[in-house]
Amino acid sequence: MSELLGRGIAFAYAPPDTVLSGISLRLQGGELSALIGPNGSGKSTLLRVLSGLYPPTCGEALLDGRPVHRWPRRERARRLAMVEQQRAVGFDFTVREIVAMGRTAHRGRVARESSIDRAAIERAMQHAAVDALMDRSIHALSGGERQRAFLAAALAQQPSVLLLDEPLTHLDIRHQRQFMHILRDRSAAGTAVFVAVHDLILASQLPDRLLLLSGGRLVAAGSPAEVLTAESVRSAFAAEVDIVSHPRSGAPVVLPWLGD
Repeated sequence: MSELLGRGIAFAYAPPDTVLSGISLRLQGGELSALIGPNGSGKSTLLRVLSGLYPPTCGEALLDGRPVHRWPRRERARRLAMVEQQRAVGFDFTVREIVAMGRTAHRGRVARESSIDRAAIERAMQHAAVDALMDRSIHALSGGERQRAFLAAALAQQPSVLLLDEPLTHLDIRHQRQFMHILRDRSAAGTAVFVAVHDLILASQLPDRLLLLSGGRLVAAGSPAEVLTAESVRSAFAAEVDIVSHPRSGAPVVLPWLGD
């Protein structure tokens, strides 16, 4: 199992205006963690630093003890996968071709698919429920179908660390539930899963651990019940809310107050 560790991470697109400051966290195999926070709080930037796309301005992000942005790209891709919120595809690839790209780190760009590759691709498409779409063009899919195709590509990569930036945005409620259960299954199999979630109700249901980002700083971390308090949500989101218990699970449910 791999470990992704953040120590005092700070990041600025144009110093000295920092986007992230003093971020320390540990993502471990077998744990599903969710990241929440208001728009502009730095969630996407944090995931990009942790994925190695952006080197931190200060501090460090370590994948198995080595700065993540210093891993050779192919070696890093064998351990870590990132599903971004939006991803442009320039060519008219089929869904299967997109998913097969997740095997590049294991077989290279020009090597032919092995039976192991084909099995991984088929399994990933089944898990993400895109096997029936395998021959469709990626450009012919809905936003939710595209997101599931990119998840399948990440699953085919067979990473030990999986980062996802608000992957539920374009999904209906059935596929949101399915998507989160896929992530739960991956963590149960030993993957360290870290997902940025916009929907606070979903964020309260399945994660082992919840992290609340506000103003570029981690202001709370713990179980959903520990993090989703009326005080912490009001402070971070500048919104009036009430917290009630889910009638089945007992998980905290955030109800916004829309009155005056």
